[in-house]
Amino acid sequence: MQPDDSKQLGRVEADYRNKHMFWIEKRLNRRLERWFKKGATYEIADLLADKQLNDLQIEVYSFYNKIDYRPALELSSESYNLWINRVITGWAIRKSVSVWSKIKMASLLQRTNIHAANIGFMVMFSAVVAPSAFKTLSQKATAAYLRVLFPRMFLFGFGTSSIAALAALLEGQNNFAAFSALMAIGFLVNAFMITPRINRHRDEMIAGDNDAKRAFARLHFLSVAIFIGQ
Repeated sequence: MQPDDSKQLGRVEADYRNKHMFWIEKRLNRRLERWFKKGATYEIADLLADKQLNDLQIEVYSFYNKIDYRPALELSSESYNLWINRVITGWAIRKSVSVWSKIKMASLLQRTNIHAANIGFMVMFSAVVAPSAFKTLSQKATAAYLRVLFPRMFLFGFGTSSIAALAALLEGQNNFAAFSALMAIGFLVNAFMITPRINRHRDEMIAGDNDAKRAFARLHFLSVAIFIGQ
């Protein structure tokens, strides 16, 4: 190939890219979308077998011939192979980023839903369950009912908050994981440390122990403060 031919080839390729690259890229992207829907991976080597790559090259070259941009010129296939691979790599990266963004959004919604469930059962207890129990049941029956309800409710909150903390930790969301873990610890403290003492001091208070009454009031206030803080 003569130097003039090389210059002409460079101009032809530049003209081709400027005028028709978008058209070819669109066709390639449509084909890649079809492969992706059929289960192709993001690995370029797996995505393109030799025959598929040859088909793409033939498609590019045939279109190039139709628009009459390479009369009597020997075009370098390597430049177009590189261009095709750039198109495919760019598509794969965009698709990977898109899928990963959807996964992260789904995970965020999942964590948000878990904490929304926590808020829901806590508000439900405070606004509906406890007032209804105090209004309809006797004092003795209410106390017996709440002694069964509280540990189960706190353990449920511990479980959901722990799941949210673990999910956030696996994704590197350390702040969210710490927040969720703190909530889980609060439920655990209420279930195994504060509630049993409250029950014991209440029994002593009913028996006439004034010191137990003050201890019951302090622990009850602490339990409510943790619950509201969560």
